Amino acid sequence: MLNMRHNLPVYSMRPIPVLLGLLAGLLALCALIFSIPEPGNGHAVAHHAVDGMRQAGDAWQQSGPVFRVGYCLGVLIYLIFSILVYIGVPQAKRDRTLRLVHSAATLAVLGMWSFLIYLSWQYLHSGDPMIGSAFPLPTLVMLLGLWIAPVSFSLIYVLGFRRWIFTPEDEEKFRQIMESKRP
Repeated sequence: MLNMRHNLPVYSMRPIPVLLGLLAGLLALCALIFSIPEPGNGHAVAHHAVDGMRQAGDAWQQSGPVFRVGYCLGVLIYLIFSILVYIGVPQAKRDRTLRLVHSAATLAVLGMWSFLIYLSWQYLHSGDPMIGSAFPLPTLVMLLGLWIAPVSFSLIYVLGFRRWIFTPEDEEKFRQIMESKRP
């Protein structure tokens, strides 16, 4: 498709086939996760000195086999969420600005998820968490980053409501329909 106004190619994403592909990938990834055997000492064992207390084994030994797959699972879940948000905007109203801010919001969420996984990976390998504001850095990213990043999707909805969701033309059509229904 060619945008005649600027003579630039405009690529329009087909969100439904992308969503179906992501869901198929999610199903395959879940099957892969269930096929990974449980590591030895996967459950807590009795503590050597304190009766009634249990202690976990090596965190990397327990988490390592599913760590990369878990990261991919998170990426797929966030991509599915992103596509569902995109589908919520009528196709006729999906303009270049929407694609730009939606892509930025998606990259913010994926970036925060990747940063959290990276910090967790570092902790599992070193055993020494980096501390920030009196919290281990992965905890801080979880508390302040991972839930704030998806707020960008809400901001798109709130700030772009009159442009992409319920335009003045939509409101006028709605008023006409409501007036035609009055007795």
